[in-house]
Amino acid sequence: MILQALYKLAEQEQLIEDPDFEQRPIRFQVTVGPGGKFLGIQATNSPPTTEEVKGKKPKKSKPQAKTFRVPLDAKYKARTSGAYAGPLFDKADYVFGIVIDPKDQTDKGRARALERRDLFRSRVAEAYAATNDEGVGAVLAFLESVAAGNVPTLQEDTGPGDLFAFFYSPDADLIVTDRPAVQAWWKKQRSKPASDGPQLQCLVSGEQFSDPDLFPKIKRVPGVQGDISLVSFNQSAFLSYGLDSNENAPVSRNSAEAIATALNRLLHTAFPVSSQSSRTLPPRSFRISDDTAFCYWSTGSSDFENVLPWLIEANPAEVKSEVWTRLWNGRPPAQERVDLSPFYGLIITGQTGRAILRGWFETTIQDAQANMAQHFADLKIVRNAPWKQGEEAPPAIPLRTLLESIAAQGKQENIPSAVAGDVIRAALTGCLYPMSLLTRAVERTRAEIGADEWSDLQRRDARAALIKAVLNRKYRKNPSDQFKEVRDTMDAGNTHPGYILGALMAVLERLQQEALGDVNASVVDKHFSGASAAPRATFDRLVRNARHHAKKAADGEKAGFISNLERLIDALLIHINVNDREDVKKGRPIGFPITLPIEEQGLFVIGYHHMRHWLWMNHEDREAWENANATAPSAFLWLTRKNRSAAPAQN
Repeated sequence: MILQALYKLAEQEQLIEDPDFEQRPIRFQVTVGPGGKFLGIQATNSPPTTEEVKGKKPKKSKPQAKTFRVPLDAKYKARTSGAYAGPLFDKADYVFGIVIDPKDQTDKGRARALERRDLFRSRVAEAYAATNDEGVGAVLAFLESVAAGNVPTLQEDTGPGDLFAFFYSPDADLIVTDRPAVQAWWKKQRSKPASDGPQLQCLVSGEQFSDPDLFPKIKRVPGVQGDISLVSFNQSAFLSYGLDSNENAPVSRNSAEAIATALNRLLHTAFPVSSQSSRTLPPRSFRISDDTAFCYWSTGSSDFENVLPWLIEANPAEVKSEVWTRLWNGRPPAQERVDLSPFYGLIITGQTGRAILRGWFETTIQDAQANMAQHFADLKIVRNAPWKQGEEAPPAIPLRTLLESIAAQGKQENIPSAVAGDVIRAALTGCLYPMSLLTRAVERTRAEIGADEWSDLQRRDARAALIKAVLNRKYRKNPSDQFKEVRDTMDAGNTHPGYILGALMAVLERLQQEALGDVNASVVDKHFSGASAAPRATFDRLVRNARHHAKKAADGEKAGFISNLERLIDALLIHINVNDREDVKKGRPIGFPITLPIEEQGLFVIGYHHMRHWLWMNHEDREAWENANATAPSAFLWLTRKNRSAAPAQN
């Protein structure tokens, strides 16, 4: 159960030192002396650093506020538009009655800020009455002075969301909420009296409790602004059996806060270990689409977790160890590095103010590594596109490129969240890629087949790789004599109609180019979409035109090459019962299928991709291919046939 796994993560990393307190980034510390004397406001964050990126303008990092342990208040964490003061820390409008947000610089906004200032002062007064603590008393005296008009000047870079907390000068660097009397008061505030209501059993820990609180808010969920709930019931349709609100999913307060803290830790890029340390925990999540993140963790201590984001993105600059780079070649780590520690993955999306768990899985480090190696092996395919000028091509196709290749216009915001989650799940668990991935890849190939920018060509390669991966994994897990696994490069022995027709389309494209040169709209631009779905309505005319192109280009230096292309056309047509040129010339019926199912449409894309690369191979690559495919039909053995014809006759 995912909630139990998150609870164990909180225990494992000691994220909950005290269930009544939490870590929060405090941007400014307000220091007061005895009697409420104001001693200054100081920023806690480190100064911004300038990051130099080759070829780009230097970029300054955002300042990071220091985190402190402060009282955990569920109502404060759930605060949205309503007014509710924080326990001895809050934003500028609550602490000073100052409006920071330009949108609120109105009479109504300023009046609201003054009301919030009074709420905050009243809460501090309540704490002082309960504790009689001199530090809290000094804070209260300072707030009274502020209410009387002695408002301090804030720093120019103060943001509307920045938090202010108080420090009592005799305590040096001790935050006021860490004073023993304040801690005891807050623990008493948080303790619930025994309830006569029904006892519920926590789904996570199994403990008995009553009156469940609202589930704590989750921060940094992509796709939404602000904090959102993971578990909530706000409509009567969600209630049943007389249970109200979160009684329908009973999770005790301690368990809920541990789960929320664990998820916040996963979504944070540098989660603080504690307020007494500047050390942060390593990141354990990365974006897979504009509104979806993949979170992962393990109970072990493998380096696999640290390099996973760079592995999936095929980034050799970040992954330099041969232990992990071999995954890009489809080989798992050596047997001596076997790690059977549990490995967890969680896919989360934020939409319309809700957190959506799109999926989660549990496997082992060892299996995750082996599955990732298989993922890259399934994706391996010849690449036609050059990489961006001045940059080295990655050793495998990055996840980002794969997902952008199936998004409209190649934009990250158009990546479908559900499909993105399915791809990362298949990569790490070895399950089937979704068939919707095949459909999208085929559709986007048709839509972008005429584009020729380098990024468009990169997406073509990525789509062909995805189609190959979907088909091969499907056939591997469901063996059938009807299909065979698709190879990385041109397969002269693949006789599936879709593959043959895709290869034929590439040959017709090259023949037209040789005959007519560059044209405004090639045979692929005009007919690829129709030919890949309904071949009979398209290929009859295309093959006839190809014969005319062949005659036009057959003279001069191109004669031998044109002859090879014609041989290829004949060799391909044989496999779809078109084995005589006279059939085509005289218009007799030929064997092109009326339509192609989606799997064959995918093979059409791969056949075109393979043949296009094959036709443009250099002499060295062609020689290597022919040596590895010596039993291929003679129409594919251009160099071998040429060498035989040039060899002297033997007596």
